[in-house]
Amino acid sequence: MASASHWRGALAVFVAAACAPAPPFVGAQESFIRIPLYKQPQPSIDASLRLAHVVQQQQARARRRVQEEPGDEVNDFAGGALALSESPLGVGYGYTEGSMWQAVVVDELVWVGGFSSQDKEVEAVLRTFGFRFPVGCQTKETGLFITQKENGIMGLGRHRSTVMAHMLAAGRVTHDLFTLCFAGDGGELVFGGVDYSHHTSAVAYTPLLNDNSAYYPVYVKDIRVNGASLGIDAGILNSGKGVIVDSGTTDTFFAVGGKRSFQNAFEAASGGKQYSENRMQLTDAEVKALPTISIILSGMNGDGSDDVQLDIPATKYLTLSDDGYYGNFHFSERSGGGTLRSKLVHTLPAHV
Repeated sequence: MASASHWRGALAVFVAAACAPAPPFVGAQESFIRIPLYKQPQPSIDASLRLAHVVQQQQARARRRVQEEPGDEVNDFAGGALALSESPLGVGYGYTEGSMWQAVVVDELVWVGGFSSQDKEVEAVLRTFGFRFPVGCQTKETGLFITQKENGIMGLGRHRSTVMAHMLAAGRVTHDLFTLCFAGDGGELVFGGVDYSHHTSAVAYTPLLNDNSAYYPVYVKDIRVNGASLGIDAGILNSGKGVIVDSGTTDTFFAVGGKRSFQNAFEAASGGKQYSENRMQLTDAEVKALPTISIILSGMNGDGSDDVQLDIPATKYLTLSDDGYYGNFHFSERSGGGTLRSKLVHTLPAHV
């Protein structure tokens, strides 16, 4: 278990431990709250059209709510409280793939978890586990927010406006820590601690480099192919804005300066096969024979004694599609730095 100071300044590479399937329930245990995550099938075109109609109805209701005048203090715990000024606070965000959303902020009494029962019991749950939290009530959305299963987003950056910060301030969790465990069919999100029951290897920690960053920057010491270092200078790997861990990114990216070294090392270790981000025609046996890529992260001691090694098999750095495999491990960042993708760091065994 990390010390109290490590809870505040460390990124738990619990994400690097192998995970067992999550149990089919939501609950609270002592100082943390567990939420199961399930893999959802994307809707068909017909379902997408129906969803778009539902979204339009939700947007209309949201606009009507904006026009409502806030009354006296609301004690309806099940419904929360609408707290809008004469000029409601508008928020929005756009994404590089084209999706965007706009919303007005309402102040709600919320709780994290799942519960379905009588009104009095719901009120008791809210009094025990609820906390005030500003929620963006969407008035407009485009792109994938309309067609995909999920039509909202909850950020977990290092910022005082996140649900984690509000839960901590309200005393609903005792540690400023959340953990994500992703499996092939879902996983689990834990607020306030680590659920060790899902780990088959030791939980390892790597320090966060910047206390003022809203992201999760880490220090990459080395990258290896089948145990052999690529020889890329750590200054290149961590250049620019540095390397961050991001649960919302599907691929892994590093500085373009290491591309040739990686390609040469991969070809040598694979018996002449070339790594490609384009389609690769491979049999199951050929995939199993491909080299392992290892990422070395700095440990908490800083002297190399507890460095963290993430071993990535080909099944993780290649994405299977209908027409072949595609590489999801890129040396393409011209401004330096990089991103460790969600599936990479959340499902791999870590060695300390």
